[in-house]
Amino acid sequence: MKLDWVPHDASGPLPLSTSYRDKLRRLCMHVQGREKEGLALNPDMMERREVIRELCEKLDSDDRNIEFANKEVNQAQIQKALVILAVLVILYVGYPHVQRQWRQWQQWRQRGVTLGRERATVRDKTPGSQEMASHLSSHWASISQEDQDIRQARLRKFSAN
Repeated sequence: MKLDWVPHDASGPLPLSTSYRDKLRRLCMHVQGREKEGLALNPDMMERREVIRELCEKLDSDDRNIEFANKEVNQAQIQKALVILAVLVILYVGYPHVQRQWRQWQQWRQRGVTLGRERATVRDKTPGSQEMASHLSSHWASISQEDQDIRQARLRKFSAN
């Protein structure tokens, strides 16, 4: 095995080339296998054994970092999928209720009913219509005389300015 591609100093960063890293992985596996079996390394490898060991440690560390980053990405994707799944389940479970509310709202719209703050009111209260007159008369009848006098005083004050 030729080692002309292995640097003499392991202090620098590992190259990002995949072919370089694959070669280094194979070399690390070869060296570790030979050491586990108790077999001797060739003289060129023995000469650079410490450099190879440092490079193997850096490669292993980088591989673990990449693996950890991939797990984080996978966990983020899993979390997004779970949120989407939860929303779909809620929509599926609540669909009959939503469908009933939608039909009821369409029926109200067809009848001309809109929701106001206090109660539902009929939309056909155009000025001069009988419904508008009855609505206004019932409204003013419910207001006390004192409130009507206060209202009139305010109107006079604003009209004078």
